[in-house]
Amino acid sequence: MQMSLSGNVVESAPSCDAGSLFKWWLNPTRAFRTPNRPLKNGTPVVVVGSGSHSGEGTTAFVRAGMKRLLYFSYRNCFPPLPNGSTTDTRWGCLVRTTQMLIGTSLLRYHCKGACVLPEADNAALKKRISRLFMDVPSAPLGIHRAEEEAHKNGVKYASMLSPTEAGMAMAAALMAYHAQGGDVPLTFSCEDRSIDEPAVMAKLSEGQHVLLIIPVVLGIAPMSCKYERMMLKFLDMKACCGIAGGFKQASLYMFGHQGRKVFFMDPHYIQSAYISDKTVGTLDGARGDLTASKMDPCMVLGFYLHAPEDYRVFVDELNAINSIVVFPLISFSGKLKEKTTSCDESVVSVEENEESPVRHGKGEQRSCPNPLAANAGRAEDSGSTFAVPQSGP
Repeated sequence: MQMSLSGNVVESAPSCDAGSLFKWWLNPTRAFRTPNRPLKNGTPVVVVGSGSHSGEGTTAFVRAGMKRLLYFSYRNCFPPLPNGSTTDTRWGCLVRTTQMLIGTSLLRYHCKGACVLPEADNAALKKRISRLFMDVPSAPLGIHRAEEEAHKNGVKYASMLSPTEAGMAMAAALMAYHAQGGDVPLTFSCEDRSIDEPAVMAKLSEGQHVLLIIPVVLGIAPMSCKYERMMLKFLDMKACCGIAGGFKQASLYMFGHQGRKVFFMDPHYIQSAYISDKTVGTLDGARGDLTASKMDPCMVLGFYLHAPEDYRVFVDELNAINSIVVFPLISFSGKLKEKTTSCDESVVSVEENEESPVRHGKGEQRSCPNPLAANAGRAEDSGSTFAVPQSGP
């Protein structure tokens, strides 16, 4: 039986499923995929949420920075999706890596936009934020909500999503949660890789905080040298919350780099479903690294903007990155749109030296509760209850 955070029975979930079997084969390989190899001290490193470092203690710096970030992975034995699936093993990696990207943005949001996340109270904040991503139907940013939003775009339940589909699904979930009073930044799912500049600046000027989710395809595999440089420069940006995708038929969460070596956390590790505080599992990932040229060009970019000044810095940095290629990868529109936070717009992929983008599907919004509200005890959502404890971190 599935238990809520309060200990009440919510609905049935299996005690064993396909993920239980795959776990015995997949989990032992984690040590080979993310071995946490020592890093050289002579080359500077960049870690999202920690900034840059050069010199002695490089390995320790990256390890500490990674520990501040949220890690999500495959889960098994969660309440069934509409098609009966109770595990996201083998198909949910892009959802999980996009959740990590969003998790980083929420850490910065709750730390008043800090580019360097403080160590103090980090573990408690991670646990608090992680509850939004629980493996229960009522969790506003969980696997069930992501699958519902993707299904509205015509995607079959329990099928591997593309970066565009995953980005749009999670963006739609964030928008709906914000619309219901959720304590999250205002999300823009950027159509045609075009940022609605007047709308973003208007919201920031009003004191709101903004998350940009931008699915892209950096040309065709293998990634060209120019797009490789762009990807590394994205990770250097002050507003960057990491990159989801980038590894052929699987997805990784890229959170930094040392030269051309990209750091990633790997979601291909099966844990029991996060359905209560007792089944949180690990929220700390292990580090793998891969040469940038080996990355697949399909990915989701995320940028967090806390104030108008952050946007001005973001524009300057992005203009410098866009200058690497003939046609800008991400552009700015000057016309204020009627729907500034709608996911009902198409998102495009781009190939180098190609002016005609390829369009991808549409997304929708829905309502969700606010379990992070200061006075939250229970939040009602379409007849289901998402219980949040009154004490603890």
